[in-house]
Amino acid sequence: MRILLVEQGDPKIRRYVVDKLICNNYRLTLINELNAVWDKQKFDKVILTRLSNWPYIMENVIKEHETEKFEGVLCFNEGSIPLANKIAKLLNLPLISKYSGDSFRFKDRMRVAFESYGVISPDYKILNSRKEMYALKDWEYPLVLKPSALMGSLGVVKVNSYEELPKKINYPLCADFELNFDGEIYALSEMYSLPSTVLAEEYIDGKEYSVEGFVFQEEFYPIGITKKFIEKGPFFNEKGHIFPDTSISKEIRDVIYQELIKAHKALGLQNCFTHSEIRLNNNIPYVIELGARLGGDYIPRLVDEVLKVDTSDIAIRCATDRFAKQDRDNQKIDYSNYNGNYASIYFISCPKEMSGKKFYEIQVEETDFDIVELSSYIEKGERIYTKDNNRIGHIILKTESFEETYQLMNDMHKYINIITQD
Repeated sequence: MRILLVEQGDPKIRRYVVDKLICNNYRLTLINELNAVWDKQKFDKVILTRLSNWPYIMENVIKEHETEKFEGVLCFNEGSIPLANKIAKLLNLPLISKYSGDSFRFKDRMRVAFESYGVISPDYKILNSRKEMYALKDWEYPLVLKPSALMGSLGVVKVNSYEELPKKINYPLCADFELNFDGEIYALSEMYSLPSTVLAEEYIDGKEYSVEGFVFQEEFYPIGITKKFIEKGPFFNEKGHIFPDTSISKEIRDVIYQELIKAHKALGLQNCFTHSEIRLNNNIPYVIELGARLGGDYIPRLVDEVLKVDTSDIAIRCATDRFAKQDRDNQKIDYSNYNGNYASIYFISCPKEMSGKKFYEIQVEETDFDIVELSSYIEKGERIYTKDNNRIGHIILKTESFEETYQLMNDMHKYINIITQD
């Protein structure tokens, strides 16, 4: 079965998904902007083009489709989801959404859509320029500023007072991210023609979660809830995840799912895997944002590890419109009677005093927990340069209870040693 994949994404995170697809005998044709294609041999064909060059993309995908039909279009990189949906519409393949990409790609448009459907979400204001920040004088603080178009937590900052605004608004206004592939430097803002719009929103205090699920023929199917660990400080950097979170009661879980049903309808989502960000405040679930894609940060791997499912295959079944009702219903799990394992990931960061030193290795003290994987992102002998959200590796664990896993994640820094050389 031939699938059109729009963009590769981060090789550390997405190689797992590509390998799963190939193991399931899917043949992948790739559209990519970066010349440095990783694992190029795994793709039947690679179409290199600027992602903004719609006339060229349109001409080539039509020609490829006429030569041998694509069965579906898949995208797991946030910036390219609108393009993937546009291609699916062009080729008359299953759509991610029946609407244009603005509402399910840009955070500010998403909030407008949520508001129109009565989805519980933070109060917000859209800022199109620096001078508009003065409209936030009468807001209750703290609040959160975030770029409306960037991915992950890039440029997201907590503002504790009106007096902090003039300095902190520069974080989302000027936020960008440089990608270095084989010596070629790419900026996200340039690749995706991103606007500099800023979303100001009410700060919702409470625990943070993501909900992994999928939409098939406009019906939302939740798979489970991921507990997220956020570093203390202004930047909302994520330091780890646990899947599944079974500490939430069935009643609250059902309320979360009902809000997400509305959120998915608000965005017109039809056939895709989804990753939704939630904050729980006084048992009220606030929908922060929703991605029409597989989750990042290795979350699909955690889901697969404990539930013995294949999230990449679920995503493909949605994208190709072939998901029998019995198979869909099999993804529903009663977590109030859950007796399976738990999987977690902890991201390893370096303290500032290690900046400039040569990395040697990551060591984990001998313990009784099950280490699935220990991985470093930098090579032996490479110099460490610390910065915000400076991850140098991760550890994936498998445990038998949520309470044990939760405590382990809080204590994990005690077991990890980063060995350096001057």
